[in-house]
Amino acid sequence: MDSNGFKLYNVETNPRSLRNKQNSDYFSYPKVNNYFGKGVLEVINSAALDKATNDVTLVDFRVCHINRFITTHWLSYLKGRKLIVISDRYMIPLARFYQRKHDGFFSVLHTSIPVKMLENEVSKASKCDVVEEALNMNTNNLLSLNTDEIALLKQLLKGDSMTSVAKKMGANYSQIYNRKNSLTVKMGVSSINELNRLVNRNR
Repeated sequence: MDSNGFKLYNVETNPRSLRNKQNSDYFSYPKVNNYFGKGVLEVINSAALDKATNDVTLVDFRVCHINRFITTHWLSYLKGRKLIVISDRYMIPLARFYQRKHDGFFSVLHTSIPVKMLENEVSKASKCDVVEEALNMNTNNLLSLNTDEIALLKQLLKGDSMTSVAKKMGANYSQIYNRKNSLTVKMGVSSINELNRLVNRNR
């Protein structure tokens, strides 16, 4: 606990904290790495927030966590909470997909966002009774994956071949190839192999 009385819980390692939450608690997801957790707590402390009960969770939406975020389980886990999603550039299209389809997103922010802006978002979310959508990034549709691309991404990250995926998805090879090209362009990678290298490098 810091001098202002704020605590940072991780909803994955301490799920009871969601049910037994006390005033001035903040939450992060998924399991906090040292840098993310330390940075989040510093932002919360410096934002001069009132010690009011809130339901804000800061989500570490980087490519190293992609296997968690290509299913909707994480959204069910955090249902009813106001999410400030902090995304790297590779994951922005996936974050945008969820922001358009699911309630709960207060903000989607890039990892390079100035600290002051993040402080403002945390402060606004803490005071907000109704979930709002703060569009802090380009809303161009090219930045959003679609359901077909996400379904394909799940299979390719498992190591399935294009031919195998085409059979499973009931599509021809050409359709799957075009879908793969679309998702790699949107995510800013040259291939699924490059994406896998990024995932493993950033663990």
